[in-house]
Amino acid sequence: NRSRTIFSSILGLPPHATDGCRLRLRRRQFSLKSCGSLLGACFMLSVASPAYADLMLFPTRIVFEKNQRAAQLELINNGQERTTYRVKLVNRRMGETGEFSAVETPLPGEQFADALLSYSPRQVTLGPDQSQTIRILLRKPGNLPAGEYRSHLQLDLVPETSAATSIEASAPKLGPDEIGVQLKALIGVSIPIIVRHGDTEAKVTLSGLELLQPAAGKAP
Repeated sequence: NRSRTIFSSILGLPPHATDGCRLRLRRRQFSLKSCGSLLGACFMLSVASPAYADLMLFPTRIVFEKNQRAAQLELINNGQERTTYRVKLVNRRMGETGEFSAVETPLPGEQFADALLSYSPRQVTLGPDQSQTIRILLRKPGNLPAGEYRSHLQLDLVPETSAATSIEASAPKLGPDEIGVQLKALIGVSIPIIVRHGDTEAKVTLSGLELLQPAAGKAP
């Protein structure tokens, strides 16, 4: 019911507002087999039956503008397993080709929002079809320079140790001379949080355009 309520509200928004509103996090199990003696073992990696965990987020981007001081993020576990997520703020830099990298020291002109934001709770545990609201508060200092500040709210999947199973139970086909190893990928998701303060309008124009012909033997 919570899912239907949230997504019915999206119907009145522009089409791009729902882009990526459902994010599927997949966990796969792997078994590692060794044949022959341990010294001359040859290992093979094979994929076992995957286990899925679905996380639905709304919205997928939060923007603070003008006098807005609070926002909230809705989480819904649409899967069949109990899942726990650890929540934190991170700073990332986008490269020229669109990839993100972690930022430790800001470059000149980079402005991050993590020092302006607080949120609660810091960890969320959701059973199947359960939902949780993360509340985000913005506090601006009086001397904050005008500009756009950006950080990411990241949700990291925490392993459920109580659900751990033995190799014998999960891979019964292992032979007497085989070794089994089980790996589970813990996948996270993040959304951008943008704080716009003061005059952030900008105009862009193009000038001096020309078509350069490729040199002999070179690609265009």
